[in-house]
Amino acid sequence: MKKWNRICLLMIGAVLSLTACQKKADGADGSDGSGLGEGGVNASEAVAAQPEKEWTYVPEFLTVADDRASYGDMQLVGDTVCYISMVGEAQGEPQKMCRYSLTRRELTQVSFQWPLEEENLEICSFAFNPDHSVWLIVNAYSADYSQLNRYLCRFDPEGNNMSFQDITQEMGRDSSVGDMAVDGQGRIYVFTSEYAEGEAAGIWLYTGEGRYQAKVPFGTSETVRVIGTVDRSEESLCVCVSKGENPEHCAMLEVDFEGKRLIEVDAEFPNINGLCEIRQSPADSADGAFGSQNSFGGGDSAESNRAPDSQNSFGGGDSAESNRAPDKEATGEYNLLLYDDKYVYGYDFPAEGKKSRQSPEELFAWTDSDINGYFVEDFSILEDGRYYVTVEDWTNEDRCIALLRRTRTEDVVPCKNLVLAAVDGDSALAALAVRFNRSQERYRIDVQDYGSLTNLYNAILTGEAMDLIDLSGVDVESLMRQGVFEDLRPYLEQSESLALDDFVEGILDTYTIDGTLVGIPDSFTLRTVAGDRTLLGDDAGLTLERLLEIAQSNPEALPIGEVTKNEMMQYLMMFNQDAFIDWETGECRFDSPQFQAVMEFVNRFPDSLENHPGEDSLPRKIHDGRVLFAIAEIRRPGNIQRYEGMFGETAACVGFPTADGSGGTLLYAGNAFGITATSQYKEGAWKFIESVLDPKEAEQMEPEELVYSIRWELNGLPSVKKIMDMMNEYYLEDDREWAAKGRDFGFLTYEDGWIIEFHALTQEEIDTVLELVKDAKPFYSVEEDDVVKIIGEEAPAYYRGQKSLEDVAEIIQNRVQLYVNERR
Repeated sequence: MKKWNRICLLMIGAVLSLTACQKKADGADGSDGSGLGEGGVNASEAVAAQPEKEWTYVPEFLTVADDRASYGDMQLVGDTVCYISMVGEAQGEPQKMCRYSLTRRELTQVSFQWPLEEENLEICSFAFNPDHSVWLIVNAYSADYSQLNRYLCRFDPEGNNMSFQDITQEMGRDSSVGDMAVDGQGRIYVFTSEYAEGEAAGIWLYTGEGRYQAKVPFGTSETVRVIGTVDRSEESLCVCVSKGENPEHCAMLEVDFEGKRLIEVDAEFPNINGLCEIRQSPADSADGAFGSQNSFGGGDSAESNRAPDSQNSFGGGDSAESNRAPDKEATGEYNLLLYDDKYVYGYDFPAEGKKSRQSPEELFAWTDSDINGYFVEDFSILEDGRYYVTVEDWTNEDRCIALLRRTRTEDVVPCKNLVLAAVDGDSALAALAVRFNRSQERYRIDVQDYGSLTNLYNAILTGEAMDLIDLSGVDVESLMRQGVFEDLRPYLEQSESLALDDFVEGILDTYTIDGTLVGIPDSFTLRTVAGDRTLLGDDAGLTLERLLEIAQSNPEALPIGEVTKNEMMQYLMMFNQDAFIDWETGECRFDSPQFQAVMEFVNRFPDSLENHPGEDSLPRKIHDGRVLFAIAEIRRPGNIQRYEGMFGETAACVGFPTADGSGGTLLYAGNAFGITATSQYKEGAWKFIESVLDPKEAEQMEPEELVYSIRWELNGLPSVKKIMDMMNEYYLEDDREWAAKGRDFGFLTYEDGWIIEFHALTQEEIDTVLELVKDAKPFYSVEEDDVVKIIGEEAPAYYRGQKSLEDVAEIIQNRVQLYVNERR
């Protein structure tokens, strides 16, 4: 099962703090020593003002020397990490049983000695035992894959078969098999996968000798996701399931093996961030917590496959005491450790006979230990007090084992903590912070997620401490007027790895506001308006006045296709708000004939976009004159061919309407960050920006690998000129070779039969895209703009015919005027 967020059953400390800074750093007094970062209040000062926590956890990162290692399916057995290697790309490359010793740092790989006659074998689930033997569920296919048999097999640590039996009859050929677990008595539990729904979802039960007992359904017609299991005692296993769509709580069910049924033991177990997964507590069950066995299951996690009595610590042993956390003083009073993609939480079950329970208590953030929590696959505690974590992030090439050592805070040299303020601190942003933090001895980035632009703007206006701001969707012009940003140009001029002329022409100008370079994106996409160039006449670009004239001359046509009223008003205000507000004098003109004409124009657009069966496609409507222009999205140079197919030889990117017809293209920035003027650690903030922009890694890639990386990781166009040139050269050469072979370049077919054919990329098309960049405007989310909000609240009364155009325009004028006066 795909895992996103998990729950781990561990006894942990009531007060924990983690940091990745364990090395001695220069400037221990907390200053940069550069002179560039003086003045202001810094986030690190706010952190320093908090009571110092007694413990920090310092990470050590390990990588298994095996390209086929699956960190998402590793299982900790004693001091050994066990896994089954992934299927190799080469034909005939078999999977192996693998063991990596955390003590000796040695890898052992063993081949399976298969007893099965079939040649096409697929391991679909497995569970390691304390002696490093393993249970497997194997799908065995005939030579032509027309026949399927399923087997339950056990192999010893040397790969020799210990037993196998055909389980096709009881499990079926069409059922979707998930993971396995073994309870304290060695009994085997096999779960249906996340794809099994309703009554098909359940658990197959097998004895410790592999004899089938029954399948126990979850007893519901709802969608059921098995999230994890835990041994409540040596006598039973508990299963945590999520029922229905987006439930607030999980249900914890005890499996009555002998009675072949499920018993609900907790109907309101917290569902952290959507999904939870349960691991066993290393303490015994004397205090009412779940017991000490290391089994869990459900999904595709590694820990789920632990056999009975496997020790979650170095050194193994068979006593309950050897499987316990170090001591109560060190680990605190929590029964469970819950975790999601950002935080780790402590949780206690309610006392016996009581229904009340505490909410999970946030303990620490994954990024505090330089770990991207979005990709944590396994989490356990070792006998010596260290935490064991596995991470598998293919996109950012972060696949590792992390061992977190508990260290007294006084023995750790503190880093200079920089706060990166963001609206959505997602996995990609966490990956950038983690990569930077692991490379640094002096600085570390803490991502602060504000959840919405409104919250971020309020935090900025109230002087909340922050060093960097993620510029995605941010109104940089408005914040620049308030003096929020530091000028990046001096840092860029002094940089040893970057220069002013390293970037695609226009990128730096786009983010230069009143002479201040606010940010530098590492990638970008473009959005503009495409149409028939002849509609503009002699005009160089589309002005607001000209668009209104064209619309008036074509009363039966929709001016721009596939845009709603709200979206159209937002686009117009994004580019033309200054035509109605003079921020210097405070004069507003929303009661003017021009704005009334804008509202009449917007009223021609639909309230929402709905696809009706049999409706003509946008290209056909354009061809028939029912639509005049279209929104153009450009992520790669070849995207422009779609609009050539819509508008023909006279197709052009005319831009969104502006006052003078220029700058009508929106630039959506990827990974653009601004340094706050109040940051004390501006040099450290610039180092982070440099780490994001540094082109060295991309320049060393082969052209095909580079293009793949740009397409799937950047998902846009690179800002560094050399990388852009390498990409375009690859596309041009690849298309030339393709054309020389007489092959076509594909086509786009619409439901009504309209076809757009593609051709080899041309230099002219590349130049057209690059020309748009030179005059682009940074995108910002106008949905959070107070003026746009006022218009959006009042304009529908006119659209619905409830009020006259003049009355609505006057109301908007009065409200906006009051708003502007309050902020001058």
